[in-house]
Amino acid sequence: MNSSIKKTILKEAERLGAVECRITSAEPLEDILFLTIWLQNNMHGSMKWFERNPKDRCNPKSLLPNAKSVICLAFKYGKNGLEEDDSNTKNTKKNLARFARGIEYHEYVKAKLKILSQKIRETYPAAKLKMCVDTSPILEKALAARAGIGWIGKNSLLINEKHGSFFVLGEIITDLEIQCDEPVAEKCGTCTKCIKACPTCAIASPYIIDTRRCISFLTIENSPSPPDDLKKYIPEGQYGCDICQLVCPYN
Repeated sequence: MNSSIKKTILKEAERLGAVECRITSAEPLEDILFLTIWLQNNMHGSMKWFERNPKDRCNPKSLLPNAKSVICLAFKYGKNGLEEDDSNTKNTKKNLARFARGIEYHEYVKAKLKILSQKIRETYPAAKLKMCVDTSPILEKALAARAGIGWIGKNSLLINEKHGSFFVLGEIITDLEIQCDEPVAEKCGTCTKCIKACPTCAIASPYIIDTRRCISFLTIENSPSPPDDLKKYIPEGQYGCDICQLVCPYN
């Protein structure tokens, strides 16, 4: 396909505020074994939806048959990122993870993807496009890593050498065949700061998160109260957690 469409996509993504925009193929990811073992060890906790069709989560074509490419975008949050919502008072904000201190990012990113999709259709009106933001059943961090936005760190988060890990992702799966970007090398090296900093030892081993011990999971996804042995690590009103990100040298 003419490389001009990629140039158009990158230019529009930058205009829309994305700090990174890269392309990967829509071929299945090679993460199914890792995901299967993680599920078998029940490290997903009460997030039972992960158990549904794990193979499909590794395959963009499960969301858009005949897909050829995935456009991956990253939008920073926190300082110099998504603007903060003034309705959150300072007292409320102190116990909020950074992603939750700003405007609601799902709708924000979805709106940006919609504009980008419209731009693509100006040149390719028949193009099939599927927008994804966080809640879609796809491994978006793995796709973004394969696209070269960053690498998966030992805290399981996507890390970009320039922008760290304080960003959110959005994707457009398309049947257009667009030139792919290459993955970047993992650069955590021997660093284990995130593992040592986690007060609940939720990083079971490098790259593997036991969500049953993760403060972010326990305060966002887990409806029952946290286990008694972990309650002392969770302040009242806590929502999310940034500890493993704040200690990362790339942040």
